[in-house]
Amino acid sequence: MPTLVAMLWPHSGQEQALIDYEDAVLALLPTYGCRVISRVRRTDDTDGPFEVQIIEYPDDAAIAAYMVDPVRVALADIHAAAIERTVVTRVAVVS
Repeated sequence: MPTLVAMLWPHSGQEQALIDYEDAVLALLPTYGCRVISRVRRTDDTDGPFEVQIIEYPDDAAIAAYMVDPVRVALADIHAAAIERTVVTRVAVVS
């Protein structure tokens, strides 16, 4: 299955809001045949992403459908308030 990594940085002081938002939208993934392989959070004050997710998905159509899911779209204001930056990269699992 294709795999992607999502790296997320919250707005200052919005770590819990990022967590809450991601809890809500990641719960939608199984509807589209996707699954979270790993979800980890930074434990120090470095400049790296606060949260990193590894997500498996069946095909590009599944991710495209997830991106326009009505529940996810309805949470756009929460996303904007909580998340400063997101970087998504397609990856290959090597081990």
